Amino acid sequence: MNKNSIIKTLKYKIIPCIAVTAMFSASSAAYATEVYLNDGVIKVNGKIDNAELGDILTINVVKSEFDWDLEDMWNSGDLSKNAKNLKYYDTVSTDANGKYSIKFKLDEMGKYNVYLGSEYYDMPIVNDFYYTNKDENIKAVSALNKAESKEETARLLKENRYALMLYSDKYESVDLDEVGGLVYEYISKAEKELSPNETVAVIYQGFMVNFLNTADIKDISDYSDCLGMDESAVAKYIKKSFGTKIAELLNAAEIKTISDYDEEMFYAASGCIIKNNDGIEGIRDVLNEHIQRSGSTAAVTDDMCKKIAGNALYTKSELENWIKNYKTTSGGTTGGSGSSGGSGGSGGGYKSGSYDAASKSPFNAGYDVPEKPEISELDGIFTDLKDVEWAKDAIEGLYSKGIVSGRGERIFAPNEPVLREEFVKMLIMTFNLNLVSDDMNFKDVDKNAWYEKFVSCAYASGIAKGYSDEIFGIGENITRQDICVMTDNALKLCEVKLDEVNDAKVFADGNSIADYAEQAVERMQRAGVVNGYEDGTFKPEGIATRAEAAKLLYMISSYVTGGTK
Repeated sequence: MNKNSIIKTLKYKIIPCIAVTAMFSASSAAYATEVYLNDGVIKVNGKIDNAELGDILTINVVKSEFDWDLEDMWNSGDLSKNAKNLKYYDTVSTDANGKYSIKFKLDEMGKYNVYLGSEYYDMPIVNDFYYTNKDENIKAVSALNKAESKEETARLLKENRYALMLYSDKYESVDLDEVGGLVYEYISKAEKELSPNETVAVIYQGFMVNFLNTADIKDISDYSDCLGMDESAVAKYIKKSFGTKIAELLNAAEIKTISDYDEEMFYAASGCIIKNNDGIEGIRDVLNEHIQRSGSTAAVTDDMCKKIAGNALYTKSELENWIKNYKTTSGGTTGGSGSSGGSGGSGGGYKSGSYDAASKSPFNAGYDVPEKPEISELDGIFTDLKDVEWAKDAIEGLYSKGIVSGRGERIFAPNEPVLREEFVKMLIMTFNLNLVSDDMNFKDVDKNAWYEKFVSCAYASGIAKGYSDEIFGIGENITRQDICVMTDNALKLCEVKLDEVNDAKVFADGNSIADYAEQAVERMQRAGVVNGYEDGTFKPEGIATRAEAAKLLYMISSYVTGGTK
């Protein structure tokens, strides 16, 4: 076989699937890698611009630790010595629109390289992806949460790299015995079992404590794939240009524990975001997180964000003192910056149930629906909707129903992420469901919290499941695909059928959509409830914003008798 018949590289532009990016992605050389957390089924979908019906695309999949010398191999035409390293090989034809789809199954977790080719170039296009078995991930996270010593924790870190989704190359150089002790100390003091996402973050924060005490870190962006701050607001706004300043601040601090690092890193990054002032949204987000962390009652306003911009505030005490002085000199108000209804959990099947369209109350007991604001209150109620005109009617419509509220004085924060428990509340109130469950055993659900009855209702009705039998995912952001799944489950439960106004669309990153979410996303897209981005992607693993969640539910409510519209 010659190289043209074996691997055919791309003459056309491949639209790849992207799911996970590193920190410092703004104005930096970020990387993006597809991550599969499932039972090993990998899907590669895409489109080749200008391709014709029947054009051939080849795919070769190898473990990334295998250094495949492409040029030597293709030029020699000798594939026999490399055949054993191939995990998958196939060819596929494009359709009339240049689209292709390949599905295969892997048995081994780890990093993989995908070589895609066509007959027009000499060398293939290379993409990479990670695969972690979901069941193994749940098992490894549970074992880590239940470890009884730092030695056991260290052993689990060494034995379960890919099960714990520790993909950073820094894994090879960190002292896992030291990290095991740090992680064990943190988990043993935690009030609840950590979720999978929290577990990864804590382990990586342990990495950073070890590096800060053993390595000469000059630029923190060199460690961008293991900072452990993905769950923080700073992750959206941190830049490569902040790297040296953050490293300087962290090196000057006494960081001995994971909690030390989490606090110092947050305030160092927040200080850079405030000082560099790239926009009010980023400043508002980090201030809101500071309020949550500190238990403050201050309300974040536009005026506060504008006045704090440009100040050098790199520690918790410096930030607190500035806010205290602001309230004193400007008459700044205090008060809760509470969250409105928001995000839901991952999908799953739904249970049958009756639905009384007249009363919109199919189940017994439940929760008290808050009083609805007067419509007159809507006049200028939120001042931060200028950039989301497409969602303004939806936000105000749901506000008039008492389904959403603001996050401060006349602030809705439309571009902030939605938490799982928040979306549950929004969804349950949109459908006005009242079902409670005595079988819910999530350790991270506080029985006295405002969200407990909403989560209980969603769980009992089959609208949402947790990450595991014990973890729902309280406090975690919801993805775009999961709001589709939960909403689809609610529609099924209430026997509400959406109109199909669009043809089915193949998103450029369609292979990133999880198997459990495919049908839900398609139904929402056909109904015109969700759309992709201008680049043809859907970004299923992207975090849903408050504006996006409000828009989706506002449109869905038009299908429900007595809905918002």
